[in-house]
Amino acid sequence: MLAYQCVQFLRRTLKAQSIDASWNTILKTLAQQQRITASFNAAAGGTLHVRKATTPDAEAAAIYRALGLDDKPGGTKKRLFKQQRDL
Repeated sequence: MLAYQCVQFLRRTLKAQSIDASWNTILKTLAQQQRITASFNAAAGGTLHVRKATTPDAEAAAIYRALGLDDKPGGTKKRLFKQQRDL
C-alpha cells in the first residue's frame, strides 16, 4: 500500500508540472541514466576510482526538475586504493 501511495504522489506531482506519463514511462526514462566507475592508475601508486552519474537526457532532466531533485544524484566520489605490500 505504501509503494502505491508513493507512486501516486510522484505521478500527481509530475502531472501538476505538465508531465502526464505512466509509471512505466517514468521508469524507462529514468533507467537510461546510470552511475559509472572509472579506474585509473594513480601516479603515487595504487588505483584511483572515480564514480559519478551520467548526464540525463532532456526528458529525465525535466522529471528531476519537476520533482525538485538533482539531475546528477550522488555527486562525484573519488577514492584512492593503495596496494598493500606482503612482508
